[in-house]
Amino acid sequence: MLPRSRSITLLLLGIIASVAQPRLAEGRQLWFPAGDLTDARAYSPAVTLLDSRVLVAGGVAPDGKPLASAETFDPATAVWSTTGSMLLARTQHTVTALADGRVLVVGGVDRFGSELAECELYDPQTGLWTATTSYILGLASHSAVRLLDGRVLVVPDLGSPLAYDPTTATWGTVGSWSFGYREQTLTLLPDGRVLMVGGGADGHAYDYLMIYDLALENWTPGQHMIEARQGHTATLLPDGRVLIAGGQDAGVALGRAEIYDPVTNRWSPAGRLHVARAYHTATELANGDVVIAGGESGNRPINDAEIYRFATGKWEHGGITPAITHHTAALLPDGEVLAIGGLGRSLSATSKSETGPPSSK
Repeated sequence: MLPRSRSITLLLLGIIASVAQPRLAEGRQLWFPAGDLTDARAYSPAVTLLDSRVLVAGGVAPDGKPLASAETFDPATAVWSTTGSMLLARTQHTVTALADGRVLVVGGVDRFGSELAECELYDPQTGLWTATTSYILGLASHSAVRLLDGRVLVVPDLGSPLAYDPTTATWGTVGSWSFGYREQTLTLLPDGRVLMVGGGADGHAYDYLMIYDLALENWTPGQHMIEARQGHTATLLPDGRVLIAGGQDAGVALGRAEIYDPVTNRWSPAGRLHVARAYHTATELANGDVVIAGGESGNRPINDAEIYRFATGKWEHGGITPAITHHTAALLPDGEVLAIGGLGRSLSATSKSETGPPSSK
């Protein structure tokens, strides 16, 4: 038997050694801290700039008020730095990278709870924001995607979609359809078409699929999803199909995923997530795998990540994240996913950011 003093010493050494190792929870490693944002924020979209920095702008502060501030993450130094503030504080807006490197911000909700029509442009070279032509009406919780011709398609929460032309700073019509729901996703296909999937209104989700044809400048209905959903994610896979994961309907988080094949106009089941969730992020890796992080179920933030393996079509655990929802994420040059801000366990905006999944370390 070891002397008591030596037993205590060995126990302490064992504790120190275990602390020095990557932490585990339920047999899975935690994601790694990536530094604090200069401002705690949630509902703040992220976009990757041409120089690989990640820009976040606006969102809500811990007191629930919209922010005008913006900041960038430099993957070379792993440091967050402030940049110029937007002209207007806003949340529930969209942020879209333009082909020339500038960034377009559209709509959102201001400090008085009103939906904004005002739009702004960010110049990464100067770090400054300038006003550009406003949308025709206030909009929030809408969707935006850059088209192959460089314009930005915006689908409002109420009304007809428009496209912003950065060469003329003007808005133009895109088809004759009008929509009246929010939290749908827009996905650009390789052939230039755009899929608008899901969304909801009045507390209920829809199973709609609408397809915008850039060449014909019109919208046509596609086959309905297997399951109605809003607050989901849509990811273009390397083979041209689109993965839809999670979401919610009538406040109930969904655990099933499905895949749309634009060649056959058919949906097929894509397995079940280990944790049902909505308002998570989905980030595609270089090999086609998709990392799902955070989200919420029953208004409780989720501290879990999952990976959809493109090669096998299976879901695997992707490590433990802080409990976050309504955050944002971006793929870094080294292949890691950067999860940014969001609402934490107390449903207050957080300044934390993390990188993962742990297997990439």
